[in-house]
Amino acid sequence: MKHDHAYSKHFRDDIPPETAYDYFHNRPLNTDEFRCSKNCPVPVTLVNVKNTPDKWRVPPHFKYRSGYNGKHSSTCPNISKMTKVSNQTTQHHATQTYQPSGDILIELSTSNPTPYEDVGTLQQISSSGKTRKTYQSKSDFPTVKSRDIHLSKISTVVNRYHSHPNDNVTFNGTVAPLSTFFQELKYGQYRLSFEQKIYHGKATAKKVLNKNGEELILLEFNQKCQLDDAVFQKPAVFISINALTKTSPQHRKLLKYCQSGEVFHCYVWGKFYVTSDLKIRVAKADNSDFNLLQNLYFEVWSE
Repeated sequence: MKHDHAYSKHFRDDIPPETAYDYFHNRPLNTDEFRCSKNCPVPVTLVNVKNTPDKWRVPPHFKYRSGYNGKHSSTCPNISKMTKVSNQTTQHHATQTYQPSGDILIELSTSNPTPYEDVGTLQQISSSGKTRKTYQSKSDFPTVKSRDIHLSKISTVVNRYHSHPNDNVTFNGTVAPLSTFFQELKYGQYRLSFEQKIYHGKATAKKVLNKNGEELILLEFNQKCQLDDAVFQKPAVFISINALTKTSPQHRKLLKYCQSGEVFHCYVWGKFYVTSDLKIRVAKADNSDFNLLQNLYFEVWSE
C-alpha cells in the first residue's frame, strides 16, 4: 500500500517522499529510518530512493514494508484507512422491492443501483408468479432543459467550484463539468502538463530583490512538481511590487500574506513553462504582471 508521508527519525517529523528523496538520495539510509507515524511502529520503506529521474518507472514514494503485520497503534492517524477485505463471496445480492399494485413489482438492487436510464422500467408478474416481463412507462412530466452557465472571472469560478463542482459550465470556451478545469498541486497530482487550467494548492509569498535592486514578490507553491525535464520543482512566479498598487481585496491579501509569511491557498488560471535552468514558472500573458493578477485568487489555507 502506498503512503503519502512517513515519520522520519532524522527529521523528527512527518515528511513527503520528495523531501526524503532530496535528503537521502546520496546518503546512507538506515532500514529503520521511516515508520507509519510518530506514535506508530509499523515500518515504512522509501521506494526508488537510489534511482535518478531518468530511471524512474514511478517517482519515489513510501510504502509499507513487505510482510508487515498491520498492527498499528491505537493512536495512529492512518488506522482509519486500513480496511480488511473478506475472502468469502456470496451469490446472493440484497434487493429492495416496491409493489404499488397487485400486478406490478419494482425490484432494486442495493449492491447495483438502477442506472438513471432504466428508471421507470417496471416488472410485471403473472398470477402464477413465474412469467416476468418489463416495459418502459411513459412519464407525465415535461422535460426541463437548463441554460449553459457561462463563467469568466476566476473568483466566480472558484466560488462555484466550492459549492457545485460537478455543474456543467462554459469556461474558457469549453463546456464541461466544472471540476475538470481544476488541478490541485499535491502529492499524487504533481505531474503537470502545458495545458491551461486552474491550478491550486498551498502557497507562500515573500519579498525579494532582482539583480537591478527592484523589489519583487516571489509567489511559490509548496508542492514540488514535474513538468517535462524539470523534476521536483516548486512552480512559482515573480511579480513586481509596483503592480500591487491597486487596492482590490485580492491585492491586499497577497501583500498581507507576503508580510506575515503565513501559507495560503492560491489559485492560478493559466499554464506553466520550464526555464533554461529547469525551473517551473507560471506563464504571463503578454508578459504582464497586471494580466497575471487578474488570473490569481487567494484564500485562507485549510487542511
